[in-house]
Amino acid sequence: MPGLCIAMLGWSIHALQNQSLLCASETTPVTRSTRLVTPHSLAQLIDAHWIGTDLRSVAEQISKQIELPVIIDRRLDPGTPVNLRADAEPAVDLLERLAKSLGVSLSVLHSSVRLAPKTVARQMETAEILRDRDIQSLAPSSQTRFSSRAVLQWPIGAVPSEVVESLAEEQNLIIDNLTLIPHDHFPAITLPLMTLAERLDLLLGHFDLCISITTGDDATHISLVPLEDRKEIVRVYRRPLRNSAATARLNALATSVTIENGETDDSFLLRGSVADARLVERALFPAATVRPVKKPASDPQQDRFTLRVAAPLEELFVEVAGRLKLKLIIDRDSLARASIDPQEVIRLELSNATREQLLDAMTRHAGLSWSIADQTLSIRATSMNPNNSDR
Repeated sequence: MPGLCIAMLGWSIHALQNQSLLCASETTPVTRSTRLVTPHSLAQLIDAHWIGTDLRSVAEQISKQIELPVIIDRRLDPGTPVNLRADAEPAVDLLERLAKSLGVSLSVLHSSVRLAPKTVARQMETAEILRDRDIQSLAPSSQTRFSSRAVLQWPIGAVPSEVVESLAEEQNLIIDNLTLIPHDHFPAITLPLMTLAERLDLLLGHFDLCISITTGDDATHISLVPLEDRKEIVRVYRRPLRNSAATARLNALATSVTIENGETDDSFLLRGSVADARLVERALFPAATVRPVKKPASDPQQDRFTLRVAAPLEELFVEVAGRLKLKLIIDRDSLARASIDPQEVIRLELSNATREQLLDAMTRHAGLSWSIADQTLSIRATSMNPNNSDR
């Protein structure tokens, strides 16, 4: 089974609130509404192009740009090749497309984003909301236990059940049914600060489990329960009585989500997952989105490039020239004289390289030279192709 793969960095939150949401006693707080409370970095615009790049590397690169851990579910192969391009695309949209290309879904959680099987991704978002509600119902001293923040880390070969038990022991908590966690071994990881509840559920999610907290004045016991058991929330919304467009959008959802009449004529109930709530909220508040964040203009001389690729020589130069916003001229006659095939596959791996280092590496291995003038990248064969030195 593929190993656990996690890419990580710090994170931040940007909240958008809308006064049309109501909060009844059985509903979750408005301020935790998924996508109305969204990691601001997910709105950052990303430029990227991956050709046969392994999923692990793609996740790491996105994580560095959005400053948010990107978690790959243990059931996914981190070596899966990814072919994807983004041109000034919001990170959340790019991650959604990445998930779709893998046949999975994106789960946006408080302290991470996760690529997971579709059902699991939906359940994890919902379970997180219900978990937070349970914590908020605890006595203040018990709330502190679950909200304590620390770095999440374990060594190579760590046994998941032992990691969970160790995390619980930090706050003198007892887990009743650790045997539900299958035996496995994980690679070493280190993740940024997270609450104890987030750390536990991050790991348990790999096994379709989550924590269930014993409520009361002395919450010292945690039970592990299937995500399937924590799949429904109830939310109350105000009907858009004076907004015919919103009403039409809401009516169109009638066959896909469960909507019930509320206690008053101007309200209704939603019973379902956080994903269902997101559909309703998009219908009611289509403008409640996070504005894309444009990165400041950068100096091409100072840009850094990370590349791991195996691609035809010509295709690679076309892509790189496009990324550098340069025109491309390839001297095909000089390549022919040097017996260099433009379709020859070259393999290259670079990290944090300057533009010059990138072009040097691409041309040196292929027996080529490069120059830039008037916003044009020119490629030609050197006088002697090192791959044909016996000529």
